[in-house]
Amino acid sequence: MTPLEKKTPKIMTRQHIYMHLRKNSSQQG
Repeated sequence: MTPLEKKTPKIMTRQHIYMHLRKNSSQQG
């Protein structure tokens, strides 16, 4: 976990991870 992620609220972090996963899946598909 990066220091930036520690500073951000859990909700924002989860949202960021979710968007990142969607971005990766769209690139692969």
